[in-house]
Amino acid sequence: MRVRILFRAIFSTRLKNAKLFLLLLCFITAIFNCLYKLKNAKATKIILLPKRNRHLLIAKLAQKQAF
Repeated sequence: MRVRILFRAIFSTRLKNAKLFLLLLCFITAIFNCLYKLKNAKATKIILLPKRNRHLLIAKLAQKQAF
């Protein structure tokens, strides 16, 4: 729904700078949505963690799966 509103605003504006600004907002929201979905997925949590904490999470997941 929000994407439709943004695209309507983009195509209804006549100024080039306003269109570019609205397109920038659209891309930023799309990137944040993708990052949010990646963060919430279990498989990608290991990828997004820093290297020093990654082995701790892998060990915890292995313990949970063993029980």
